[in-house]
Amino acid sequence: MSSFSQYDTDEERLPESLERVGYDADTERYTYRDTNDGSLWQGPEGARYGRLERISGAIDVNTPEYHSSDQVRPSFSIFQIPSHADQTIERGSRQSWRYMMPFLLLIFLFLLGVWKVIGPSSSKPSAIQCGEAERAYEVRAGDTCWALSEKYDFKLDDLKKSNPKMDCDSLLAGEQICLPPTV
Repeated sequence: MSSFSQYDTDEERLPESLERVGYDADTERYTYRDTNDGSLWQGPEGARYGRLERISGAIDVNTPEYHSSDQVRPSFSIFQIPSHADQTIERGSRQSWRYMMPFLLLIFLFLLGVWKVIGPSSSKPSAIQCGEAERAYEVRAGDTCWALSEKYDFKLDDLKKSNPKMDCDSLLAGEQICLPPTV
């Protein structure tokens, strides 16, 4: 059974002598009947439960409402939700941060994941260590292994030997490689 079901039915919210008998969509008010004396009661506008006012039926002459002025209508309140469930969370309170923390953590983790996938690479290429006769070269957009071997006059096999981890099919701009000595 859900913890919210205790506040969802008329049997649990209304006094035993009252039953809900109607709803007026124009005034947005619920109507209740007292089964003891047949009197009709009406709820507040726009609310299912709250302070009820008698709209018809006999009034007991022994009640204080009978002896009060004609402008005061007899009324009583239907059981309300416990006060702790109806409290608002004020700005700056610790309780509000406690409620928001799981959502903020999820948002942070999501953004961190997006940044890891899309964001800049965290490992910048460091200065490459080349052999004695070799020289460092930073790959530019449009460079290919074949074009570099033609431009700097060395054999393609020598380029592959100087850079054993390099893949000629996926040269990236900004990547550093070692150029072998010219022939």
